[in-house]
Amino acid sequence: MNTPQSPGAASLVLADCLDLTAAAPLKADLLAARGTPLLLDASSVRRLGAQCVQVLLAGRAAWSGDGLEWRITDPSPEFAEAARLMGCADLAETAPAGDAVAEAGPADLDAADPGLADLPFAPIPE
Repeated sequence: MNTPQSPGAASLVLADCLDLTAAAPLKADLLAARGTPLLLDASSVRRLGAQCVQVLLAGRAAWSGDGLEWRITDPSPEFAEAARLMGCADLAETAPAGDAVAEAGPADLDAADPGLADLPFAPIPE
């Protein structure tokens, strides 16, 4: 599937292996793109681990809180299946962010600024 890029949106190609060792670099990439609409290309993802799912969910919550577009484009079958198995099938949906992001994060997030650094999850090893 070919999704047109939104004007002014940053684009990030996700690594093929999103495991524990990819979580910290993924978080850094998301933080570097903070404040702009973001399109994440998941077409080459072959492995998706829980740690990176957690980072992606935190990112989606942060972008939603900022009122900015955040979308995963062209999810690979492996990405979609892993997300489905972890109860996050909506990560692989290619509808624009904002359609179903109300349930993006835990209810106790600070709606004013759900920054990635402030989300309630364990630190990611560097």
